[in-house]
Amino acid sequence: MSSVANGITVLFENLERNNYFYGKMLDVGNLKLEQSYFVRKRWLLNRLVTGAGVACGLNVTADPAAAGQFFLSPGLAIDACGREIIVAETTSIDATQLTDDKGTVTGPVPAGKTVEISIAYSEVKRSPVPVLVADCDHPGNCTPDLIREDFKILVREAGDAPAPRACPIPGAVFTPGGLNAALEPWIAADCAPVPALAAVAVARYTASTDTLDLLSRPMVFGNELLYGLICCLADRVAQLAGAVQLLYLSGDGQSAKTGTDLAQPVRVHAVDQTGNPVTGLTVQFSVTAGGGSAAAVTETPGGIYETTWTMGPPGPQGLTAKTAGSTLTVQFEAVSLP
Repeated sequence: MSSVANGITVLFENLERNNYFYGKMLDVGNLKLEQSYFVRKRWLLNRLVTGAGVACGLNVTADPAAAGQFFLSPGLAIDACGREIIVAETTSIDATQLTDDKGTVTGPVPAGKTVEISIAYSEVKRSPVPVLVADCDHPGNCTPDLIREDFKILVREAGDAPAPRACPIPGAVFTPGGLNAALEPWIAADCAPVPALAAVAVARYTASTDTLDLLSRPMVFGNELLYGLICCLADRVAQLAGAVQLLYLSGDGQSAKTGTDLAQPVRVHAVDQTGNPVTGLTVQFSVTAGGGSAAAVTETPGGIYETTWTMGPPGPQGLTAKTAGSTLTVQFEAVSLP
């Protein structure tokens, strides 16, 4: 949790907790400190380790009885401050009216505008009880006995839809040393700041087209789901690799005159999943661009397959090598000269 010092938002602060000993007087300040310590540490870990977004549930569905009216199902989200937002029961949403950051309606949605429906953390003091010992903070007869962690619905004009998530570390080498080197700058970078409004988007709605978008909302992936995704990825990699892999060996990027052969043959290497050469395959070299032709395939020792490529009319040329048992192909390019 951040604090404000001299007008500057601070990401971290050294937390303090009670030091217990016999005879220690436990007053309101001590008990508040006890709660605050554990709550703020949990929020800090949520923010920096788990991340913000929808963790489960919080599905938004249309109310068939009225346009622009929706239902939000029960679920859990974590906001950008690390606070858990719990929706315990189905809640109605009016997406035809804009709200301010406190959830107060400010007016109708302008025509043709897309709105973002969000939920924001809030606290509600409830269950008043008599004050047995009055003080300066509670001079009256009653004060709330409980603080309920609640939420508020926000409907605001939406900005541009977020772009699909892409690999944030292009070119990373996935070996222990290479991966660590690629990740180190990301870990060493400054922690993400706490935003002024830490609401969690649950949907985007465009009234003019009656379109509800749930895919662009941020999501939190739990360990169980992440493990399942890793298993799916491993299965997919195994499917793509198959029993045989064709690897590029040589011959790409050459040029020759129309109707003549490239100076060097184009060659691929066939290996199994352990990297051993595979022989006796039927490898096909097929022209994909330029109208040239490929000669009969020759196999040489060590699982190497090659062909002579004859250039077609002037311009870019394309050739693909493939074989049964592997979904991977090898692409070659060349240029035919006049």
